[in-house]
Amino acid sequence: MYHLVKDELEKLDPKLLNLYGVLMSVNDLLYWIMPDEMVMKAAESGQGMEGKEEVDDTTDPPTIKAKGLFFPILIHELLKGVYEVLGTQGLPDDPKAADMVMASQDTLPYEIWDLRLGPVIWEKFMASYPEKLYDDDLREIQNYLFSRFSSLTTDEFFDVAKMIMSGSDDGKKIVAKMVDEIIEELKSQDYEDAISQYDDDDDDDDDDLSGLLDGLGISLS
Repeated sequence: MYHLVKDELEKLDPKLLNLYGVLMSVNDLLYWIMPDEMVMKAAESGQGMEGKEEVDDTTDPPTIKAKGLFFPILIHELLKGVYEVLGTQGLPDDPKAADMVMASQDTLPYEIWDLRLGPVIWEKFMASYPEKLYDDDLREIQNYLFSRFSSLTTDEFFDVAKMIMSGSDDGKKIVAKMVDEIIEELKSQDYEDAISQYDDDDDDDDDDLSGLLDGLGISLS
């Protein structure tokens, strides 16, 4: 994603883009060529950890705080924060139980496996999208879909995930149904917001009229 700001990076230094590419390629390669024991030991000790993120959910919307040794790592940490916000919809309502789940699953050793296997899983997930999700005016729905998928119950999550991973038509139909439901909910929300805004504007017009008449010594009562 750092290529999205290619022009700005090249203004800072024409070599930056290529150097970032070399760095990240070597970084990704290490996850595969280093022995598992060495990778997991480094992860557990925090050795080589060049970035971190945390989500402050006491603000509305939540605030993502990220640090990175260099720009691509910072983007990586920011994305982790964004998907943590989107993906924690399925956590238990009880804060203590939610913290226990996060503590057991949100670990550096698990992140190594996410980095290794995540791209393939993500490609299969995207392959289940209906074509309309790639239209410019519906791309934002992809975020709602991820959040909705994450909020499924454990059994539902694994059942649907298996369908998606196998590339079955049933998985695509379920995803398409979820997308249609999200679109309808957003349309309903937009309608309610529009009606609310209309009512507010109507109240303001009444107040303006009352003020005008009061100025003329005329009372609506």
